[in-house]
Amino acid sequence: MTQSATLADGLRSTALARAWRDRLAIVGLCIALFVAMVVSLSLGSMPIPVSRVVAVLLDAIGIASDDITRIERGTVLMVRLPRVLLGALVGSGLAISGATMQGLVRNGLADPGLIGVSSGAALGAASAIIAFGAELSALGLWAVPIAGTLGAGGCTYLVYRLGTRGGTTDPATLLLAGIAINALSFGIVGILIDVADDSQLRTLMGWTLGAVSGATWSTVITCAIALAIGLPLALRLSAPLNALILGHREAALLGVDVSATARLVIITSAILVGVGTSFAGVIGFVGLVIPHLVRLGFGPEHKTLLPASAVSGALLVVLADLTARLAIAPRELPLGVLTSLLGAPFFLWLLRRREY
Repeated sequence: MTQSATLADGLRSTALARAWRDRLAIVGLCIALFVAMVVSLSLGSMPIPVSRVVAVLLDAIGIASDDITRIERGTVLMVRLPRVLLGALVGSGLAISGATMQGLVRNGLADPGLIGVSSGAALGAASAIIAFGAELSALGLWAVPIAGTLGAGGCTYLVYRLGTRGGTTDPATLLLAGIAINALSFGIVGILIDVADDSQLRTLMGWTLGAVSGATWSTVITCAIALAIGLPLALRLSAPLNALILGHREAALLGVDVSATARLVIITSAILVGVGTSFAGVIGFVGLVIPHLVRLGFGPEHKTLLPASAVSGALLVVLADLTARLAIAPRELPLGVLTSLLGAPFFLWLLRRREY
């Protein structure tokens, strides 16, 4: 066997071992997410033993248990489970959006909350509530998510265009454009808050702080549909995003349609962040922190980075929501405030190290 053949076999063996290691790590993250969700279902103002939570879940899928009380069933299935699932879905969407945006612009500071996606979604959703008012319920559950998605997509496209010149995206310009669009969007949201009535005001204020406490099975199903659309779209971007690591011009020379990739990233981010923000409000820094941490553990290969980020984002938001519920019980910390307290130091650390 020649030296080149031996080297090729060694590289294949290394790649295969790494692939199996990554799969096992993702399975481990899934197990950790499941455990975190069960613990979150167990803890709260009325603690329920984990064994009872499992019994309620088994009963819900047809494995009956005679000694389950009505209070336990209602607390787990109608109050806590929708909240936990919504947090997991929103966290997944934010992390996927952050990973794809960072890959597109080759900038570790790209985050749905920093470059206008989340603020655009909040602006669209807030505009729908104020514009339709009492008629909003007649428009159905989809009215607010559609408005949030359109707002997220519009702001993302505007920021991307402002930060791109001659086919090249400048990270500093992109970040500054995102800051400006964020300020403009939240300024308009502030005006909407000023003209809102009492019921609208409570909803809008909840959005600005972020929370999944208002979760229902309808909102969970809507976010699940958004994730079912957005995740496959994101996975289709794995190869183009890997090529973009080399640069936009180099990726174009390799046959990547950079403009089409950018449009698909914007559509994906708009769907995932727009729908999630419409129901959970602005939850910052998840899309910044998670892709960075996952990239440190799994490397820059997007075929692995994207699903690992999805599971890790869900795990972070589920744990953050549990902490928000228990930290100052019986009151709750706003979820968006807690993620900002966690994410802002990480953002400053990135600036300090200049690893973007």
